[in-house]
Amino acid sequence: MTPESITLVGIGVALLSALVLLFRWLRQDLQGLRQDMRDMEGRLNARIDALSSRIDSVNSRIDALYQALFSRKDPAA
Repeated sequence: MTPESITLVGIGVALLSALVLLFRWLRQDLQGLRQDMRDMEGRLNARIDALSSRIDSVNSRIDALYQALFSRKDPAA
């Protein structure tokens, strides 16, 4: 083998190693991003559930108020 071919093989191995490291780094970064998305989804679902509960509570209060106002019979009738 000539020195040039040894140099080219060395450069090829170095580039391949760099690509493998880059791929591993990107994969770990992607896994972290997926975990962050799952965490955000969980927090968002919790907020949606809390908001839904508040809406249900307000609807119950409105219904109770409506029943209190309009379920009474007119004494003149």
